[in-house]
Amino acid sequence: MWLVSDDKTNLAEVVAALSLSADQVSIVEYALIGLDIVLEKGFEVAENLGQTPFTAANHWHRDLVKLSVGKVFELCELVRQAQKERCRDREALNYMAQALGSGAVDISKISGKLQQSLTKKGVLHNPPAVAR
Repeated sequence: MWLVSDDKTNLAEVVAALSLSADQVSIVEYALIGLDIVLEKGFEVAENLGQTPFTAANHWHRDLVKLSVGKVFELCELVRQAQKERCRDREALNYMAQALGSGAVDISKISGKLQQSLTKKGVLHNPPAVAR
């Protein structure tokens, strides 16, 4: 789970973090559920630093903890009812480029396949050598 501000000013960072954790540039689909709703439903939210290559965005990551089977079903229903949005692959690529330009991306954590793709697209320059 990722925290997105009400005005969505950090959405680009969250999408970049998710995208830089993938193996390819692709569409990012997500559901927006208010944190107030999650808390009202009795879910326990724990701060847990994300493990994505975009280190500057990892503080937006959260975990839902102590999930029972009933809570998982309840979460599924919240997702089903939630506002769903989509970030096109071109937009995700732009967000990744911004993140890479910020200097806050650990390139060594990006998959080799995605590094190659980002290099071909001119977004990643001088990727680290990969041991074979």
